[in-house]
Amino acid sequence: MTSPTLLFPYPVVGPPRPRPPQQKASADTARPFLLQPPYQRLDVHSSWETMERRHLAAGTVAGIQVTGAPEWASLEPAVRQLRLRLPAASIILILPAGTRDLMLTARAARAGVRAVIGDDTAFPDALRAALTCPDSLPEDVVEWLYLRRLRLSPMVASLLREIFAHAVTCPDLSSLLAHVGLAESSARFRLHKRLLPTPSRWFQAARALHSALRIQAEPRTSLLRIAHDFGYTDHSALSQLVHRAFRVRPGAVRGTLGWEWLMHRWVSALPTASRTSHIA
Repeated sequence: MTSPTLLFPYPVVGPPRPRPPQQKASADTARPFLLQPPYQRLDVHSSWETMERRHLAAGTVAGIQVTGAPEWASLEPAVRQLRLRLPAASIILILPAGTRDLMLTARAARAGVRAVIGDDTAFPDALRAALTCPDSLPEDVVEWLYLRRLRLSPMVASLLREIFAHAVTCPDLSSLLAHVGLAESSARFRLHKRLLPTPSRWFQAARALHSALRIQAEPRTSLLRIAHDFGYTDHSALSQLVHRAFRVRPGAVRGTLGWEWLMHRWVSALPTASRTSHIA
């Protein structure tokens, strides 16, 4: 297994949008943390500034540990700052044991938080269930791409959602585009107009990402079995798919959680022209 790959946060540039005054999370009741494989121990930090990029290894989870009464009005700015600072990490919230706040959980999910768990929860099992679930992957990936300031138009965003939604069930790009009723030339034109990769590259990334989530969800399942489930004749084809997309082998994916670090590697290889120069 290769050594963990260091990941670096994408810098935030451009003037921030004006926002109404909000209560800041107190350092006494909301503490930022990092959680790295094998996800057994929290690395709690005293401030955002101490969460240096050298701490980020492949599959790092970041989040906020709440020790008092959770209030979304105070947590939201902290979540936003954490996502902008560490876009390669999956973001979670840890609440005091026994806390059940459905409204907060729903708002956190809309803000890009991948899991809300109690501090008495067994981290690896709870996180594996939450961070490998592909149900909302199309919407989550597109929202994350907006966060990374890719040049997405509404029509391109819709196209990418379809690709990430159907990449598992469609054996090739042509059948996927036929399924959604879009000509391949039209899809290629829309992406080229926004200086984005071709539809085939997005299709490759989507299939590789779904494969990676399956590897994470079932770390004891053989690669050959997963390859067969994805329509490949042997595990080497699956390994090549993941390596072409993310420049890592499946062995480096097994034991990690979350898709953000993989898409971070994919997006970081794109030309800067693919990204906007300001927050849209």
